[in-house]
This record gives sequence, structure tokens and C-alpha cells, in this order.
Amino acid sequence: MSNPAIFTILPNAFYDGSQGGQLSIEDVVNMARRSEEVGVDGFFLADSLAFDVSFSRYNGFEPLTLAAAILARTERIVVIVTLSTTFTHPYNVARYLTSLSHIGHGRIGVNLVTSFDGERNFGLPDLPAPEERYDRAGEFIDVVQQLERSWGTNQDSWTEIGFSGKYFNVQGPLSSKPYPSPILVGQSGSSPPGIGLAARVADFVFTAGQVNHIQWRYFEALKDQCMKTRSDNTRPTILTGLAPIIGDTAKEAEEYERELTGVLPFEEQLHRLEEVLGIDLSDVDPKDDFPKKRLLPIEDVVRRQGRAADIYEIIERNDLTLAELVRTQNRSNGHRTVVGTADQVAKEIGQIADAGFTDGFIVLLPKLANVADKVFTELIPRLERNGHLTPSSGADEARSRFLRRV
Repeated sequence: MSNPAIFTILPNAFYDGSQGGQLSIEDVVNMARRSEEVGVDGFFLADSLAFDVSFSRYNGFEPLTLAAAILARTERIVVIVTLSTTFTHPYNVARYLTSLSHIGHGRIGVNLVTSFDGERNFGLPDLPAPEERYDRAGEFIDVVQQLERSWGTNQDSWTEIGFSGKYFNVQGPLSSKPYPSPILVGQSGSSPPGIGLAARVADFVFTAGQVNHIQWRYFEALKDQCMKTRSDNTRPTILTGLAPIIGDTAKEAEEYERELTGVLPFEEQLHRLEEVLGIDLSDVDPKDDFPKKRLLPIEDVVRRQGRAADIYEIIERNDLTLAELVRTQNRSNGHRTVVGTADQVAKEIGQIADAGFTDGFIVLLPKLANVADKVFTELIPRLERNGHLTPSSGADEARSRFLRRV
């Protein structure tokens, strides 16, 4: 690729009891500062609005307050927060993000998601259909961006936006002066409605391309949609989820992978797959072939349609038992996993980066402290030596790497 890949760290608490099983504020801030020191461009804060056995027990913070602490104690790295357009209001979100922009001097991005869970925590008996969630998300982002512009180009006057839509009625203007640089907007849906929304509004996207042909399919779909939607010939910067598992030997790395895969009981791993696919598999013997006939029409999948579509393709292309499919989909939450020595992992990442279907990576740190440490001490230096990671010269350059691309 003509430019160095973007690398963003997604922190995780550790299953092996390090820091008591939950990261303190000092742990997270130190991880962000360490990421900054080794030349990483961004720090990604995931979120869940419902209890998740593999996430909630180890996560002590919601992303907005955590981002403020990180931005106040870093200088160059971009912090990306995850927020739901289904269960929040755009006026409040615009205020939160504006404050974070001022705290971090523009180093804030937002990954706007439509959510696939949490409806019962907000008084809803059922999750709205994907089309409704994305329709609301499009209106939500329009409100946020209009509020950003409500103080004018020179930010010396303000005016009401008078937004009236299907989901929101917002008078405006924004109650505090926006930061001069617009907020970086990201989107992570890979279903057709998600790709359509990303093509219209996103600066960057976060995608889980588990294998090359799935990543290529997403890249082509996004590019085609951008050609229909945008007049400036740009597309969002594409960031691929990547989970490196590194050992001193290939065999040791494989042992770490098995250890990470087996942390959750099989029943819990199966439940996570059932939630994505929207079907009951509890009566299937894990050693039996996956029952393909039970799959719903993809348009009837409510919660994670894009993720389900990728799983459908994996099922069609491979003869997998139920246990084998569960294992592949619970390994790093369905993101691409690269296993081996630091040299092997760096080489494979370089090959992915050079393939032309992604601009960079969101690196999910392994949930074993000693394995996560190897990402900083062994992998990142190799990526820098082979030319795939080039530290930015400062905050402005780091931020610019997340902007739209021609």
C-alpha cells in the first residue's frame, strides 16, 4: 500500500487475574500512553449496553468518561468512543463529543453503532428492526453534524438548526462552541443498511473481515455505495479488526489460542452464536455437522445481520461441526486472528495490509497479560521495521489518518 497502515489499539482486561481481573483507571491510561509511545495512531473504547459475561465483568468504565481521562493525559493519540444511536439522543451526544474535542484538542472520534442488544434496559420489549435502527442512525448523525455547524464557519455567531424528522426534533444551536476540527465519525455495521450509512456519513469504518474474500466483498460493496452517494470521490478509511496471538514459538502461540478460546464455557459460547444467528441450537450435539437448514433468511436476522452474513458464508464454504463453528466465532469475537511468533504475525499482517482492501487495523489486545505485552514489545517494533507502521509526527497527523480517502 502507498501509505503506512493505521494501527489502533483496543484494550482488554485480562482473564489471567492481572490487575485483579478488571483494569483500573491507571491501568487503562497507562495502556493508552504506552500505545502512544510506540507510535500507534488510535485507542479504541468498545462498549456494551447489556450485560455480557465476557466483557462486563472485566470492564469498569463507560467510554465517554474514560475518554476524558485518557485525553487529558495523552498528547498525540486519537481516542475513539463507541456510542449507540438507538439508545442515546443526538443533542446530548453532540455536547459530550464537543467537550471531549476541546479536552483533547480535536483528538476524538466516535464509533456510532445501532446496537444489537440492550433494549430491555431502555424499556423496549424487542430490539427495533435493522432498517429502523439504521434509519434512526442516519437522522441521528444529521442532527449531530448540523449542531456542529450551528455556530457558523468562523464560530462567531449561532443559529437554530430547526431539525424536524421522523425520530428527532431539535431546535439548536449547540449550547457550547464547537471545536474547530469536526468530530471524526466512524461506523461499524457491515449489513447493506450499515454500508449505506457508512458511505453517506463516515470518515472511517471498523469491519471484521475474518478472511480475505469477505474483506474484499465488504471493500467493493462500500466503494460501490460511495460512488452512488458521494460526489467528492472519497470513501471512508477502512480499519479491520485484528487479534494477534504471539508466542515465543508457533506451538506456544497455538497453546495461548486454545487457552483464550476455552475461557468461557461452551454453553456460553454457543449462546453468543445463537444470539447472532437468531436460532436455537441447544439440542444439537457439538460433534455433529452444523444444521444449515435451520438458518433464517438473512433478511430475518434482527441483531447482527452483517456478522450473520459472514457466518453464513463460512458455513457454506466449510464443512464444520457445531463445535468448530462456535470456536471460530468466539475466538476474538469473530475478528481476524493471526497466530504465531512475532515474526510470523508481523509478516502476515504485512501481507494483509498490502492486499489493498484495508487501510489499517484495530488491534484487539489478547486477554492474557503476557501475550498482550508481546504486542508492544515484539510485534509493533517489527511492523515499524518492515515499513507498515510509521509513527505520526503529532496529533494533527494522527487525526488526519482517520479522514476519508480518495
